[in-house]
Amino acid sequence: MDQSLYYHWNNLCLYMGRFDGTYHWQHIADSFIVSLDNEFDVKLANGEVISTRCLMIPANVRCDFILSNQRIAFVSSHFWRNIKTTLTYNYYCCEQDGLLFDFLDACDIARAFRDLYKRRPCANDAKEVLDQILNPKKYPLSPPLMDRRVRKLIELLLKNPDLSQSIDDYAELMPISAAHLSRLFKQETNISFSRFRLGVRVLYFIKQFSRSRNLTTAAHDSGFADLAHLNKCHKLLFGICPSQLWLSESELKICVA
Repeated sequence: MDQSLYYHWNNLCLYMGRFDGTYHWQHIADSFIVSLDNEFDVKLANGEVISTRCLMIPANVRCDFILSNQRIAFVSSHFWRNIKTTLTYNYYCCEQDGLLFDFLDACDIARAFRDLYKRRPCANDAKEVLDQILNPKKYPLSPPLMDRRVRKLIELLLKNPDLSQSIDDYAELMPISAAHLSRLFKQETNISFSRFRLGVRVLYFIKQFSRSRNLTTAAHDSGFADLAHLNKCHKLLFGICPSQLWLSESELKICVA
């Protein structure tokens, strides 16, 4: 029986499922995509089509790829630098599109995810596989080299994702001008403050929904104005509305660790 699996912990998300068709990808989270079956086609900005088993897409980069009823593993993170740095495999980089693909160990990576997909693992099993592939422990969420004010802002956002404070409110706590803090944040994380906060809220919504099983309640608890606001942000991050993913008839396992 086919299955879809979703896991979330810290700043990482893992979703595995079967996909078919052409996908237009431009999300606020960095993405690592692996085919568990065979190669898929990626269309570059210049019209060139490349077949690959693994693909890495930085945040906000536009990418079109074609899947033929394939089992796919998506890994999302807001820290592209961490994922890109931790993958020590040789790869081909498309500078124009900002994509990384053609990993030499792509088959080994796919095999690890495929085994995970088949045996209905717990969240800790999934995390162990990702640790082996991405090794995020060597690159902590807020590395010492990160500006202390940006690190503090990230900690505040992760601790209280449902709060509606503006960048001005957080700047007063530093203290620093809002414009300077906004520039620092983009420089250190390669993503804007508003986009980062939206991503954090979507991930917090998933945690809340796994407990309440109510979309409206989880949306309000996560700081979204209404379901329409949640739908827009969730689709931007995962390419699909929350009701389609979490309330679908297909079997879906939610594990939060």
